[in-house]
Amino acid sequence: MGVPADQMPGMMGEDPMQPPTGMPALPGGDQFPPMDEEGMQAPRAEPDPEEDEHDTDTDYRDAEHLQEKLTKVYERIVKGWQDRKEHLDGCKRYWDCYNGILNENQAYSGESRIYDPIVHDAIEALTQRDTAMLFPENGRYTDCTAETGSNPRATMALMDHYLDRCQAQVQMSGVLRAGHITGQRNIGVEWKLEKFHRVELQPPKFSFIQKVISIFSKREKPTPQKVTEERGRPNFYPIATEQLMVLPVTVDRIEDADIVSESIIASEDWIDNEVRNGLFDEDVAEMLKEKLTKAVGKDGNNVAAGKERAEEAGVKDGGKYVLIYRAWALLDLEDGDDPEPAMIYYAGPGEANIACVRRNPYWCGKPPILSSPDRKVPGSFWGHSRVDAVENLQYMANDALNEGMDSAKRTLMQIILADPEKNPRYGSFVQAPGAVWEADPNSVQPITMTPLYQHALEIVDWCKSQIMESMGLNAAMVPSSRSGKVSQAQVAQEQQIALMQVNDDVTRFEREVLDPLLEWFYEMDQQFRDEDATIRVFGDLGRSAKMEKIPAEQRHERYFFRWIGTKAFQGAQKLQQKIAMMNVFRGIPPQQMGGRVLDIGPILDQMAEETFGPVTARQILKDPTEMLTVPPDDENEMLENSLPVTVHPLDNDVQHLQVHSRIAQNDPTGVVAVHIQAHQNQLQMKNMQRMAAKNQGAPGVPGGAGRGVPGTPRPGGQAQGPHSPAGPAGGIHPDQMADVSAPRNPGQ
Repeated sequence: MGVPADQMPGMMGEDPMQPPTGMPALPGGDQFPPMDEEGMQAPRAEPDPEEDEHDTDTDYRDAEHLQEKLTKVYERIVKGWQDRKEHLDGCKRYWDCYNGILNENQAYSGESRIYDPIVHDAIEALTQRDTAMLFPENGRYTDCTAETGSNPRATMALMDHYLDRCQAQVQMSGVLRAGHITGQRNIGVEWKLEKFHRVELQPPKFSFIQKVISIFSKREKPTPQKVTEERGRPNFYPIATEQLMVLPVTVDRIEDADIVSESIIASEDWIDNEVRNGLFDEDVAEMLKEKLTKAVGKDGNNVAAGKERAEEAGVKDGGKYVLIYRAWALLDLEDGDDPEPAMIYYAGPGEANIACVRRNPYWCGKPPILSSPDRKVPGSFWGHSRVDAVENLQYMANDALNEGMDSAKRTLMQIILADPEKNPRYGSFVQAPGAVWEADPNSVQPITMTPLYQHALEIVDWCKSQIMESMGLNAAMVPSSRSGKVSQAQVAQEQQIALMQVNDDVTRFEREVLDPLLEWFYEMDQQFRDEDATIRVFGDLGRSAKMEKIPAEQRHERYFFRWIGTKAFQGAQKLQQKIAMMNVFRGIPPQQMGGRVLDIGPILDQMAEETFGPVTARQILKDPTEMLTVPPDDENEMLENSLPVTVHPLDNDVQHLQVHSRIAQNDPTGVVAVHIQAHQNQLQMKNMQRMAAKNQGAPGVPGGAGRGVPGTPRPGGQAQGPHSPAGPAGGIHPDQMADVSAPRNPGQ
């Protein structure tokens, strides 16, 4: 007799859809998955596409639970600028040394006001040296190591293109120059939206009946139409050391800081532009405009570095600006939630006027600022300036030079001793061409002043050599400073020493700034780039970059970006070594490789990229994934933007011709017609090959398979084996032996 289900052990009064008492719960919860009416597992609820977990549009500046925290952050920023006053004053002195500005540090005050640009020349030599190392002539700066062994050449080419659009070489030279002067090299990263305005001729649109009518009537001309296109790309910009604040100052990396603040000197046009972009509302914009002043940055808490650099270049700006602090810190934006990265805008100076508080717009959650010290100081975020050690030597050289020039003036201006009793007309002694002195020659005597300028120039030369040595320069980097004849061995030794110093300085800058910059570019590219727009702009390159897109959680595990400026600079000799080593690999017998398989494909890819760059290399050595067919609609998009499109052998030519015919009528550049003709030629070749294979004659049959069809000839003479050995004496010759398989005549 059966036991009722509700009286079975462990199931008394329990829900049959729940696990019995005593059974472990399911992983990830204590209940079974929800079931529908038929007992099947119900589908999971799909997330609402309108619900954005990474909401960057909500402004939290009026949130009550954040007011105290926001005020403390602002107070720390203002206090940080006050504590850095001595550091900022030092930066101003270092810029005066570079720009050749005489100030209160000069001890000699005479007639001459000359500034010997020793520090300026040294800084320029360092900047040119580092820039040449970081930016090779082949235009390839990016390298990517993939975990899977694949080579994302299209992505690397896209990164190099972004760097070219940013004018990376010009911008980085300014960053390096400022780093040598102030001791810190800083850049900011952003996703920049650019609007392009142009006029295009739009052909008139007709229906089918209108097209027929237009054949017999006068056709309308294309009408000009304004077109506005918006494109985005990653961008970086230099940040002056005087405009950056990192708290606490003892952190080693900017990612470890509690607060990162950047001061912005904003104009009225900048405020209006941010209102259009949705960053500020009208009330905040009105508050910011009320703070516009000509004395921005002169309150002692900050230095308007941008305006000062412009004034040093001879450009005076009398416009009104407002000082804005853009800060990055952790805030509990939602009351009760964990702190998360936030972006804060303060209108300073004065009270904490909060302009905007939003969630960090970047998926990585890091402040979009990269900073590296020129000379690392242990226990401090800020580096040590190279000018600080030679500042007094520069002033000493200036004093000696000015004293020498005053002495040279006196040396060139002769003093004449004359007896006034014997030379009553001594007032007519004038130094001029053809002058005649009415004087007694025996009572007139010139006095020659001691040429002190020679000793002054020796002091200047000593100061110059000491400054060059202290700043890490030698005669190989500054050829104009070399005197006398130098042997070739000495020149080679100086160049080797200079190369070792460059490797230390430049390689550290690559690891601390440029490698993270490439990672930022790639993350912004994955977050913001419009893939369809990329195909329209870059064509086949953009399509390949779209195929190389990887999930966000795999970016730092599969792709490792490296800046390869120093490697490319030293790559000529290494390239020869790679070629020699590749030949060694090819000469190793397979049985001596210990089960390893030789694949020289990565070597060829690397050598081609180092020699020709990633754009040309991917055209020389084609990857199998780049040889796949492209959908005809994507080809139409590229053709409409006048981009060349290659016809692939695996294309369905009939389908492609049908799709391409839609845009064939609007083809001002002729690229569509050329592409259609290529498809027609390829289709014709395929048909000819198909017919040739079908009508091919049978082997060995002259005349082929039918009349007029060529065949294949019979095989010619074949090589025979050796003759049979000679038989015994009196034996029958093999040709005369009867064939036992031949039919016999019974009558014989």
